[in-house]
Amino acid sequence: MSRISSIIQTIDFAKQLLTVQVQLEEARVTNEFYAQLIAGYQKVSLAEKQMQVKNTCSYISGAME
Repeated sequence: MSRISSIIQTIDFAKQLLTVQVQLEEARVTNEFYAQLIAGYQKVSLAEKQMQVKNTCSYISGAME
């Protein structure tokens, strides 16, 4: 009976390790997704700001003519 108990404990431990490993991988993928989302938002925001500056410069130069 002791041998079976030892095998069951080993299987339970392996299951716990796999569960933790899956949770860590899920967290890594989630963090990567949010990092890419933030980077994309920052690029869009920068592009919008550059477009606003360009439009403002065009408006100012057009008003001066």
